[in-house]
Amino acid sequence: MRYDSQFIDACIKGLPLPGSTTAKGMRLQELVDYVVGGLEGARVYDRNTHNAAQSQEVDLWLQHDRRISGLPFADLLVPIECKNEKTPASSAEVSRLETKVRDSGGSDGLLVARSGLAGPTLDKSAHDAIHVALSHGIRIIVITGDDLNRIRDSSDLRDLLVVRYVELRLEGTYRTI
Repeated sequence: MRYDSQFIDACIKGLPLPGSTTAKGMRLQELVDYVVGGLEGARVYDRNTHNAAQSQEVDLWLQHDRRISGLPFADLLVPIECKNEKTPASSAEVSRLETKVRDSGGSDGLLVARSGLAGPTLDKSAHDAIHVALSHGIRIIVITGDDLNRIRDSSDLRDLLVVRYVELRLEGTYRTI
């Protein structure tokens, strides 16, 4: 599916606008919801959900049929966290997503971090937290605001997710972010 480039461009231009953390997060969620919704065999199943104890919130849940979508996720349902901040996502934010994935019985998560990941790849950083999650059997695929800016159709998104999955499995973290 070809995406509406004017809509994507307008969403991306609106990402850095001021507002509360919730308002900024919702702007990124709207864009992620749109691009995920364009994937064949995939859809956003739910938005802004809490677990039974009300102790964890997930921005979006991706549901997909791997045979149709071509996505690299083993799980039928994948939690998506959207971080629309000027600063890169921290190790604590990665660890929180790891906990949400594990607590929901899954092994896959998607982190959409507008400003990427904090710290150099070989330091105690968000990259290290990605590696630790992987060593615990949790795969966290990461895409950035720059990535979203380059996506023009659903095959671009699918291909990016596959490339990041391969990078994660081969490197144990991300060297391209």
